[in-house]
Amino acid sequence: MRYEYIFLILPLILVSGCCPETCNDSKICTQDSCSILTGFKCQNVDIIPCIGNSICEPGEYPSQDCPDCDDDYPCTEDSFNYNKMDCNHIIINPCDGNGKCEPGEEGVSKDCS
Repeated sequence: MRYEYIFLILPLILVSGCCPETCNDSKICTQDSCSILTGFKCQNVDIIPCIGNSICEPGEYPSQDCPDCDDDYPCTEDSFNYNKMDCNHIIINPCDGNGKCEPGEEGVSKDCS
């Protein structure tokens, strides 16, 4: 009974065609495929986000595609704004380590020594 299915499917494959040996378009940010669902033609679908395409896309920070937003100041929270395509540096207050004794740091911060 199983062999009957092979005889039914084999002519469909022969008539429909076959996929090329490879569909690799050499782009790291595409999903390459070929099947009966693609009509035995290569399909290269973009993968987004994709680290390695030199575009800083939402969800990729920090990565090689995004700028280094670290401003080397311990009292800022550094991030990347995808809408503005620019770095954000939000002040942390109080900030332990800035040399200032700020409200809320008394007794717990080296800044208040």
